[in-house]
Parts: sequence; structure tokens; C-alpha cells
Amino acid sequence: MKMNTPVGVDPLRRARLLPRCRLKRTAAALVGSLALGGTLHAVDPLVPGTWTPVFEDEFNGTVVDGTKWRLGSHHAGIAGSAGTAPENITVADGKLKLKAEQRAITYSGTNYSYATGEVSTFFNHAQQHGYIEARIKYPAVTGLWPAFWLMPDRGSYGWKDSYRRAYLKFDLTGVSPGTVTSATLKVKVSSMETGGTNNLVAMKLGDDSWSESTITWNNKPVPNPIWVAQKWNNLVSAGSEITIDVTDYVAQQMAGDKIVSLVLADTFMRTKLLAFHSSEAANAADRPQLVINGTAYTVTEDATVRWGTLANTNYGNAVDLGVKDDWGDTATTFNGGMEVDVMESLGIWGANVAQHALHWDGYDASHKSAEWHDITYPATGDGFHTYGVYWEPGVLAFYIDGIKTVEYANSRVINVPAYFILSLQMGGWGGNNPGAQVHNQVMEVDWVRSWSGTRAAPSTVTVDNATTANVVKVGSWVGSTTNTGYYGSNYAHDENAAKGTKTFAFVPPLTADGEYLVYARWAAASNRATNVPFDIRSADLSVSTVTVNQQTNGAQWNLLGVYDLAVVNARATIRTTGTSGFVIADAMKFIPAPTTGYTTVDNTDTASVVSTGTWTASTGTPGFLGTNYVHDGNTGKGTKTFSFKPAIATAGNYLVYARWPADTNRASNVPVDIVQTSGATSTVTVNQQTDSNTWVLLGVYALSPTNAEVKFRTTGTNGYVMADGVRVAPVPSP
Repeated sequence: MKMNTPVGVDPLRRARLLPRCRLKRTAAALVGSLALGGTLHAVDPLVPGTWTPVFEDEFNGTVVDGTKWRLGSHHAGIAGSAGTAPENITVADGKLKLKAEQRAITYSGTNYSYATGEVSTFFNHAQQHGYIEARIKYPAVTGLWPAFWLMPDRGSYGWKDSYRRAYLKFDLTGVSPGTVTSATLKVKVSSMETGGTNNLVAMKLGDDSWSESTITWNNKPVPNPIWVAQKWNNLVSAGSEITIDVTDYVAQQMAGDKIVSLVLADTFMRTKLLAFHSSEAANAADRPQLVINGTAYTVTEDATVRWGTLANTNYGNAVDLGVKDDWGDTATTFNGGMEVDVMESLGIWGANVAQHALHWDGYDASHKSAEWHDITYPATGDGFHTYGVYWEPGVLAFYIDGIKTVEYANSRVINVPAYFILSLQMGGWGGNNPGAQVHNQVMEVDWVRSWSGTRAAPSTVTVDNATTANVVKVGSWVGSTTNTGYYGSNYAHDENAAKGTKTFAFVPPLTADGEYLVYARWAAASNRATNVPFDIRSADLSVSTVTVNQQTNGAQWNLLGVYDLAVVNARATIRTTGTSGFVIADAMKFIPAPTTGYTTVDNTDTASVVSTGTWTASTGTPGFLGTNYVHDGNTGKGTKTFSFKPAIATAGNYLVYARWPADTNRASNVPVDIVQTSGATSTVTVNQQTDSNTWVLLGVYALSPTNAEVKFRTTGTNGYVMADGVRVAPVPSP
């Protein structure tokens, strides 16, 4: 079992990340899986919740597991500038490895100048809801386009009775051909369904224990899904001979047990039946042959297996071998389907930068998408990062190294099962052009895991100074009850000594990532420091410092601000650096930002918005609030404003959020003015190229029913300025 502590995880968290034994494994955990074997992991994801493992591959073997993966996805193409090559997909050293090369190949009838690898769980495993993750390392080399993503798999595979695979066995235990310099499989076509494109692949079969007299679809051994060869669009007819070079595979087998088993199949559902003469053919010359170093050997055993109502039927005595897949409308992104890009990165972006994206309603005129660009995260010592997605009805939340990066809540979220894809594509967009620099670059996957279940909801967490499991002290801190008003049994102080060498950290056991109101309390007195720094560490490891006066506001919860915190690294630290008296560490409280009770103003709410200059309504970027959003046309800079005036009932402190549809042509420096109770204006600058269609926290502000206003200005902006919506909510009482 591989265990890794991700970057940025607080040492106090490590006990929470150790394996936890899961004895419960219900049949429901495997719903949607056509074939999954082995024992599933006993490790929960970093995201707290109630989880049951459903799928895993730790890649601890030497070949790709055909019960879980296939070469390619549901269709015969691949995005980008490179084609999939079987030899570029390997398993070694506990990793799946996808290698890029600068060499010409042909994949599914298309010629490419570059070779690469792509695998998927299509036809083997599909899942709806839960948590899905992969631990991946990739080189940040211009031209590479690594990705971990999901596509719909509705289980609609057409008429299952039409599916056929052909199994062939050559028992060569009495043969001694010497060094194998050439080996060719030869099969003769008995009939072929005409029209359209057909596909034939030959796969290695490591399990030779099958017998032609007993093999069926339901008991067939699973081949290595990484082909020996592909024959695309065979323009053949009855009597034609198809030859497949199997030299390397036969050489391996002849150095072993001297039994060569192969499987012929169509893995891309071309719906065309291709039939061959079997070992039962009347004419011996029509039977399958394996030609080694020029000598032909007739097949020892062969049989077709069929799916559907015929899955338990044996066809070992049939005079023909059949190959066919059917097709259903299984992977469409219409009608509740969606492409979910858990992680994709272009080499041109550099290391530790990725994006999340959603695509739905096809890829042509009806195409819609939501994208979150330029997501950066800290480097790790070994270069691996864990990319995950949490999925429940109407919600997709993305995580990197256990930290939530984006959450998308919308009724259009994918609502059908999805399969998983790992790919090292090339090219893409933005000048990410491949060249010689991509040659021999490798994307490695340490594991892929998934769970059913639900993540934990955020809850209020209070940490007292005496809660040893959730505090970290540096230097001597003394417990005291001298001054009243403390929380719990006492408070701690720094003895007003050794300034700058002592810290007191509160590490809250949060139940979920999210925005939290952070409060602190202390027992005030005249000998306290007036300049105590509190450092709040956010999910992205950035630290915000708030300086407090501990001579005042004692015996109460004092709001330090609202912060985006993560389960794996949340921490609030009291420092003594430069302080002017006793520093007190008593308790801290972390309250989730409210999810209800908001007052929301849409750009179309004419009674609550005021604009100057011309603003144009648009629906070009989906995911907006209400019926549309407005933009400034990228003209008249400095002369246009758009104000939202929320109707609030009482004066007080409010959380203020805004949203916009992001794109690369948006302004990255939009000034947003918040008018407070006093009439003073606070200005926040937002980047509208990121955080598309999500509620972005602008801060906590004192607002009044008489003058509350959130104004978007265009002064000095460097692109289109968007105005979509604003919402405010009263700060909850501690």
C-alpha cells in the first residue's frame, strides 16, 4: 500500500491521513462496474466524508489491468497532435506511464507525427457521484497536454447479442524454432459486413487456462488491453487473408511456457461483423495459423464468445470466429451528459499550473462550457499531485492535494454515470506546439481511486488553548486563571519574555474546506500587548496577518476576518514578535460562512441596480445568474459604472460576494467599490479572467439599509468588464 502525505499538510494532520480499515464493502459499491477484481484500498480520501471504496488501481503489476482499463476512450480518435501508440503505455515501478515521442504513427486510420498514450475505464467502470482522484506527475514541457477527465457512459452499448470476441491458442510446447526472428498471425476472412469503417485489434492473453469447449463471454479471461496491433478499415472480402505481426509477443512466450494466446476484437464499436474461418473449417488451409521463422503452425484451440443473452453459450465448435462491437448513444454530452476535466495542463503554462473545465451540449454550435484557468499550487518534493473531484447532484467540487480549488453548483451538472480517462495529449491551444522537446517525456500515474458517499458538511469548530491535540506551542507558555473572562479552564500567556521566539498555533479539526469566519478571544488587562499578530493560513498556504490590541475587547469573540480554509492545512498562529506586553492565547472559533440568508441582486433587478454609460446584455458565456449578464463593451473606460444596491433590513457586518462570467478577454483589474455604513468606500480589485460563475468573496463590511452599494467601475481596466450579480449575508453571531 502506498501512502503519501501531500504538500502543505500540517504535521498535526498526519494521524488523520493514515489508513483506516474499512471492513464494509457493499454490493452497491460496484454498481456501474462491468468487471472489477481484487481487494479495494482501505484508505479514505483527504476530503472528509462517509466513503465506501468503489474503484482503484495502484499499478503495482507489470501490465495494464484489462478488467479496469482499455486503450483509448469510447471512440477511435484523440484530441491534439499525437496519436495513441500501444508501446507508449506501460506499467512499471508501481506507476502507469504514458510516454510522448516524436515519431510518425498511424492510429485508427489517421496519421500523426507524434506518438503518445491514452487509457480509459470505458466499458469497464462507470460511476455516478462520489469522489474520484488520481495521483499524477507530468513534465511541464511545451507541447504536452496531460489530462485526467471524465466522460459520460450511460451503459448504452447497442445490441449486446451482436458483440463478439475471438480467442485463439497455439500450444507450441513441442516446438523449438530457435531465436524468434519473425512471427505472424494469419487469419482468413469467411465473411464481412460491408459499409462504413471497421476495426480489428489483436491483444495478448496471459491466461492460457481457457478451453474452446467451455469458454463463454461470462468466463473468458481478460486480455492485456494494450494492443499488439490494430487493423483499421480493412478493405477485405471472403477469402482475404489478414496478417498481424506478433514477433515480440511470440518471442516472449517461447522463452516461457510456449503457449501463445491471442484475442481478436473491435474495441471501438464500429458495428461491422468480421468473420474468420476457425479450426473447424473444412479446408485446413483456411484455419488460423501462426508462422514462426517461416514455419506455419495451425491453431490448437479457438472460439468466439458472445455477450447479451448468449453470454453463457459456448461456440467452440463453430466453423467461424466472429469479431464485432455494437454501439449506443452512450457518451453524448447532451441530455445530462458532460465532459468533466478534473485536471488538464498545457506545458506552456509551466509547472504546478492546471485548469478545471466542463463541456456540455456537444462541441459544435450548441457547445457550452465553464472553465477555471491558471490554478496554481505548491510544488512537491517528488513532483506528484493528487487531483480529485467530488460529485453530488447539482455540484462538482475540484480538489488538488486535498484542497478545494473550485466548486460549481448548477442544475446542469452531469447527471449520468461517467468513465475515467488518463491521457498525455499534445498541442491544444495558446501556442502549446509540440516539437523535439516532447520526445521521451513521460506522464506517470501513481494511482486512481474512487469512492461512493458524501463529503462532510462544514461545522463550527472551537479550539481551546488547553486542547493539546489541536494546538502547537513553540517556547514556554504558562497557563493562568488570574484574569476572568477566559474560555474553558484557563488561558495561556508568553510570560512577556523571549519575544519573537514564541508562537502558539491553533489547528482546527475542520470537517470541510470552505470560507470561515475566524474569531479569537483573550482575557484583557492593562499589561497586555497592544500589537499582537495573528497569522491565518489560507488553503493556498498564503498567510494573512491581523494585529489585535489585547488590552481591550476581552472576554468576547473578536472577528479577525473571513478566510478560505482547507482541512489539510488550516492554522491560526499567535506570534510574540515585537509585542509590547503579555501575549494571551485563549481560544479561537471557526464558523462556516452562511449558505442561506443571502440577499441577492441580479443585473436585471432594475429596482436595485443603477448604471452609467452603455452596458450590453449577453448570454455568450453560460453559467450566469438569472437570464443574462452585462458588459461594458470594452469601451468608454472610466465613464461607465454598474452599481448593485442590496435591500438589507438592519445595519451590521455583512459578507459581500460578487460573480461574473470569466474569459480571457475580460479585465484582470476591475475596481469594485463597497460603500459602508459610515459612507466610506472600500475598493477591491478583481480579476474577471478567473473564478467564472462562482460567488467570489469581496470581504466583510459594515453595511446600512440606507446606503449599501457595490459598484463595478471601468476606470483603467484592461478588457471587458462584467456585471452579473452581488449577494450579501449578515455575519453570524459567534
